[in-house]
Amino acid sequence: EGGVAFYEDVLDADFTGSEYAMNRMERLNIYATLDYTFDFWGGVDWDADFLFSRRQTTSKNWRQFFPAVSSARFIPYDDNPSYDPGLELSLPVMPYPSNSDIDVKYYYFTTGLQGLLPTDNYWSWQLYGTYSYSDGDYTRGSILASKSADIFRGGTNAPIVDYFDPAILSGANMQALIDAVGVVHTGNTIYDQLQVVGILSGDLFEMPAGTVGAAFGIEYRTFSINDQPSAPSREGDLWGESSALVTKGTNNVVEAFLETEIPLLAGLPAIEELTLNVSARVFDYKEGGSDTVWKAGLRWFVTPTIMLRSTMGTSYRAPALFELFLGDETAFVGQLAIDPCIDWGNSTNDLIRTNCAADGIPADYVGGGSSATVISGGGAGNLEPETSDAFTLGLVWTPEFADLSIAVDYIDIQVNDQITQLGSSAILGGCYNAQNFPNSFCDLFTRAPGNAPTFPYNILEVTDTFINVNEQRYKGIDLNLVWNIDLDLGQLEIAAQSTWNLENVTRLFDPNQVEGFQTIDAVGTIGSPKNVANIRVTQNWQDWRFNYYLQYISETDDSPFTNEETTYFGFDPAFRDITMDAVFYHNISTIYGRDNWDLMVGINNLFDEEPDTISSGFRARRGNVPIAATQYDLLGRRYFVRLNWRFL
Repeated sequence: EGGVAFYEDVLDADFTGSEYAMNRMERLNIYATLDYTFDFWGGVDWDADFLFSRRQTTSKNWRQFFPAVSSARFIPYDDNPSYDPGLELSLPVMPYPSNSDIDVKYYYFTTGLQGLLPTDNYWSWQLYGTYSYSDGDYTRGSILASKSADIFRGGTNAPIVDYFDPAILSGANMQALIDAVGVVHTGNTIYDQLQVVGILSGDLFEMPAGTVGAAFGIEYRTFSINDQPSAPSREGDLWGESSALVTKGTNNVVEAFLETEIPLLAGLPAIEELTLNVSARVFDYKEGGSDTVWKAGLRWFVTPTIMLRSTMGTSYRAPALFELFLGDETAFVGQLAIDPCIDWGNSTNDLIRTNCAADGIPADYVGGGSSATVISGGGAGNLEPETSDAFTLGLVWTPEFADLSIAVDYIDIQVNDQITQLGSSAILGGCYNAQNFPNSFCDLFTRAPGNAPTFPYNILEVTDTFINVNEQRYKGIDLNLVWNIDLDLGQLEIAAQSTWNLENVTRLFDPNQVEGFQTIDAVGTIGSPKNVANIRVTQNWQDWRFNYYLQYISETDDSPFTNEETTYFGFDPAFRDITMDAVFYHNISTIYGRDNWDLMVGINNLFDEEPDTISSGFRARRGNVPIAATQYDLLGRRYFVRLNWRFL
């Protein structure tokens, strides 16, 4: 009483602060282009482009290594039955490096021919092909489960290094630990795609309001993936990490498409111009089925300065190769991270209290024990393609008294059979934090019975393969403004864009199935702010351009899905931070340009705004920042210089 509260953070190993908050990345790009005109058939244009890109990413992190070490008094090791560290079962906790390197080489080549047909109407043809090839190596330093002596991960031989040596426990002799249990292993992923397209376009006939144009085309694509995880990963011999099998498969599609633009009316009162655009595409996938999609758009100039526009259409996405052919993978997640029934007697969530009790789990269940196994894999043979219906309605105003354009668009998109992975936390939460119990989420995991000899009630396995969720619906409004003002100094350019998210609802299962909840509306929650906006102001003066760029993100709050009130180390109630404040980011830059070069200098995040932080336990985080909040700047204030040189 009367004391001063304080917080002290004592690090067990100072060197763990050396990890990268953001991965280091190096890029190399080489680009070449060529074009030539042949003097026959009225002139045939040939062009070709080549791109080589290499990306090298380095990550440095630390992890904890805590093998369950056995003894002669518990379960003797095969190679050393007398091994006895003095305890029947112990969990020494040691730091261990968790570094990785990714090296991706990407090749892209496209070439094509185009020309005009000798017809009275204007008709052109185009034939082109593209080929891309990506070859990526991913290397990681890991711990071999077979050398870990962990009895819960198949360890049958005693440790070959003393886990209880203070130099090992503290990390002072890290190399000895790495030599004893470590492995550096590399996997490889190759992805390639070939595309060939032919297009014929031109004028069909005349109508009173103008010329009817059309384009016809056919396209063929074939693409493949071949992902070969490292041998320890394929054999499941990585301590505390995923195992993975080979992901390998091919797919191809043949498509035909048609687009036409029809001027319906023109030069009438309140109808300056009315134009209809209609397109359709039919396709047949080797893996993914066949279907037809269409789109219709109407553009109506009420006056020369006011235009209304609207579109309706459908789309189709066959499952990606990774979603189809992903080899079965296993990962491990701690019981505390996913099980909402741990210590449910102290929970303030009535649904969790009711449902965990109905499942027979004791109110003081503490969890712990071995991690749950999360199994994921591809959905070949089970996945349906994604389809969608979209509608937009907009207004564009371009007044005559100013060089100004203002556009407002309403967007409504419904995606059916969306392909996704739910995530282990969402699966457990959907089961127990729900009005309907049991439900479809509860079928996706298994729990040990109460009479299990070790760790009763533990989550054993969670099935998190790619599935089709029933429906996703998005509604929003976009505002775009462009305004150019001529001043004595030079032209002032103002561009602004803002998006208001009205609805982002996901229904996970078919209505005929029982699920934990009917819909999830994510608008206003972390990762889905109600409003984002940006404004760019540019002043041109002689050879200079001065830029100011403002970004805005509205406040987000996870209270629709997460309880702010909780318990914490005996404090009841305790409160956690489940909101992220609104934020403004200010960026400035200056460009000086000449005929064959220009120089840009600038500052991003001028006032060094830090992303807001949240409490643990309800969102995946990087540090204290939620991973889902991708709109926020994680790097802080930074300076940049860029020089462009043009070979004229």
